Parts: sequence; structure tokens; C-alpha cells
Amino acid sequence: MKKNYYFFQPQKQSKKGLFLLSIYGFLKAIKISWPLIILILIKGKLLYLIMFVVFLAIFQIVKEFLEFHYFSYKIDSSTQELIIEKGVFTKTTKHVQLSKIQSVNINQPFVHKIFGVFQLDMDSPGGEDDKELKIKAINYSNALELKEYILNYKNNFIEKDEFIESEIKISQQKLLPEFSFNFSSFTLLKYGLTINFIRGLTLLLGFGYYVYNKINETNLINHFEGKVHQLLQQAEEIKSVFFWFLIIVLLFSISVLINIIRVFIDFYRFKVEKFGDHLSIEYGLLNSKNKIINKRKIQIVEEEQNYFQKLMDIRKLKLNQMSKVLAKDACVFPGCSKDEVEKLYEFTFGFTPLFQWFLLPNWRRLVPQTIFYVILPIVILYSFQVFWFWIVVYIIIVEILIYFKFKNSKLSFNKNYICIESGAWDRRKELIEIEKIQSVKISQYIWQKKSMIGSIYFYTASGTINFTKGNWNYLKNLANYCIYKIETSKNDWF
Repeated sequence: MKKNYYFFQPQKQSKKGLFLLSIYGFLKAIKISWPLIILILIKGKLLYLIMFVVFLAIFQIVKEFLEFHYFSYKIDSSTQELIIEKGVFTKTTKHVQLSKIQSVNINQPFVHKIFGVFQLDMDSPGGEDDKELKIKAINYSNALELKEYILNYKNNFIEKDEFIESEIKISQQKLLPEFSFNFSSFTLLKYGLTINFIRGLTLLLGFGYYVYNKINETNLINHFEGKVHQLLQQAEEIKSVFFWFLIIVLLFSISVLINIIRVFIDFYRFKVEKFGDHLSIEYGLLNSKNKIINKRKIQIVEEEQNYFQKLMDIRKLKLNQMSKVLAKDACVFPGCSKDEVEKLYEFTFGFTPLFQWFLLPNWRRLVPQTIFYVILPIVILYSFQVFWFWIVVYIIIVEILIYFKFKNSKLSFNKNYICIESGAWDRRKELIEIEKIQSVKISQYIWQKKSMIGSIYFYTASGTINFTKGNWNYLKNLANYCIYKIETSKNDWF
């Protein structure tokens, strides 16, 4: 630790970062201003458009230059704090103890690849803004040296931890993996074909609604009013069940295509390597990411699979680590086979947990779901004079989903683990180790006392899972057992 590291003195970001950040800022400004740009194009004011784009470019370059100039980071060797200073007109200084930094990741988004720079992301508890602990443009050697210094400090001066020693060696590529696997392009294709049908269609419709609103706000709708009216007349003439069937198939196909493209962008070249009690994960087509997962920090394990995925022997597995930003440290494994899931369970728990006791929900869980998802929508649809055929179709589909969601719900547990199953189409399992639970809560509404049902909530450092409308006496006994197990545990998982 006597070495005079470069970051003991205030450091600027990589000079290439000035162009990088200017591009990001310019693209963001274009994204916000696109309705205005379309309006200028419609009116044929090409000169105004060029002047507007040039103004945005100059403004972003000046803005990013000032922010780049006034941004600096260093480590105070006397207090062992990471100090980040930023701000042009409003100066801010962030002090973070190195011992409080939970994770350090080196990533390379798409634009960073063009300029050959990296992004250093750090996470600490206490509610700090995610953007505050980020160095957006840094060369790889400096990023790696800073990361190793932080991990070495935590290991040598704080906790002398074999887990951190392994993480340092993994970063330096000094260990050979105990096992490794990756997801082929065919696996990603199967996964993309079988996920998020409803979400993809909803996003597509939502984007269409967003575009319509933006156009309407800029009064562009008047420009297309004649064409729209003509198209509506043509649609009225050919209106039939077959016509709307084709529309639904087209939207469905587009949503599936969007899913496939998104999966390949997010998870291309997904590679997993196990080093002792760590997993090293690399993935990403446009944004390259590298994560190291510490076994002790895993709080919740989620497994999700639908009918088509079951036929193809694939499923999604997600490892949720302790973090103030719940989605940030959750690592998704797309398209895992049964053998790969067992390897990940063995890494996390040492084996695949089996459960001896089960609790099913009470039939009364169906009542509120039927009211909110069937009866109320029917009243609304009827008030808008929707054709009765579509109301019947809606009732059948929603009732089937409600039934299977009820049928698939189950709370399983043994002496050390709890598993909650849920979902209608995508069946989800959420597993937690009882000793990693931070708190347990059971609740019961007044009208549930007579029927002796209630709900139980398990709080962990990476989120909450719950089971509702279960037998009250069983839930009380389970809550008491969990509290006893937590209080008597001698294991230190954080």
C-alpha cells in the first residue's frame, strides 16, 4: 500500500471521453427534440433544420467540455475515501468510504467501444444516487488499477476476506475456472421466441400511442388528416374477422421480432465461469458488460419458465444480490438448460433444495381478481358498446389466466429454505435461504379473520417476496420459525 498510485492525486476522465460524452448528450437532445425536427422537415425549412442541429451540437460540446473540465476523482490515502468532484455552476463533492463500496464493475457500452474507453460503475449502500458513483470515461488499465486498489483495501485492512482475494485474482485473470458454459445463438433465438409476448405487444401499442400524442401535440395530425380519413374508410369497407385476425397476427409477429432483437442485443456471447465462490459473467452485443457475482451476496434466486420453454428445455434464472438498486445487481441467465440450472443451484446453495411441506392459497383469492379483472372491465366495455363477441372472448381468456395463476400458486418450505411459486403463463419460483431473511411480516384484514386467512412477507437485502390468502395458523407458525432461525443463526452472509 506504500505504492504511489496515480489516483492519489485528482484525476480527470479520459480525454477521449469529451467526444464520447458530447455524442451521448447530442443524441439525447435529438431524442427530446424529434417532434420539432419533424415539424421543420414537414414545412420544408431545411436551412432551419441545419441551423438547429448545429446549435444543438455546439451547445452539447460546450456543456460537456465544462462538465468534463470540472469533474475529477481521487482516493484520499489518509482517510481511504473515494472523492468525486463535479459541477459547473453548482459544485458537489461526494465522499465515500472504500469500505462501504459493495461492488466495482468495468463496463464498455457501444459508443465507448468506438473510442476505446470504459465505464467504471460502483455501488454503495445508504441511498447514494447511482450516477454519483460512476466514472463515465476511463481507460482500462486505470479502471482495473482503481478496482484492484478498492478490493485490496477491503481485503487487507477491513475483513481479510478470501472472497475478495478470489475477486482480485479473477480480475487479474490468475485463476482457472472450475466450470464454464455459454449460450449459443440458437439458444438465444429459442429464448427470444418464447418470452414476453404480452409485454412486447403492450410496448408496441404504448409506443404507437406515444407517437400519436407527440404528433398531435405538434399539430402534425392536420397534415395527415385526409390520408387517415381515407384509410379509415377503406378499413370500414373490408372490416371482417379475418381482417382483424391479420392485424393481431402482424402485431404479434412484430412483438416477437422485437423480443428476439432485444435478447440478442442484451445477451449476445453470454459466458459464465465459476471460480470458487464467484461467478464471472460476460455478455452484450452493443454494451459489453462484465460482472463478478459473490456467492454470499445472493439473496433471492428466481426461476421462470412457460409451456413452450418447457418443451424446449430452457428457462430464465435470475440471481438477485444485495443492493440498494434492486435491478442493478440482478443477473439474468437466459435460456438455461436443466443441467445449467442445477449447476447454478449448486453454486448458490451447494445443492438443489427439496421441500417437505407445502401450503396452497385459499379459494377466496379468486374473488378480488375476478372483480378487478373481469367484472369491472366488462362494465367498462359494455358502456362503450363493445361487440358482445369480444366481451365473451375477453372473459374466457382472463378467467383461464386467473384460474391457472391460482392453481400454480404454492408456498413450499423446509428447515432452511423457502420457495414461492406463482404465475399463470410464466411459472415463477422464488427461492430464499431463511437465514438471509432480514424481517418477516404477517398481515390479516378484518374481513379475513373469520375465514382464518392472511398474507406473509419476507424481506431481504435484494427485495421482498410474499404469499397471500394462505391459512393463518400455518403462516404464523412459519413466521415464528423463520424469526427463531434468523436469531439463532451464527452464519454471516454479508
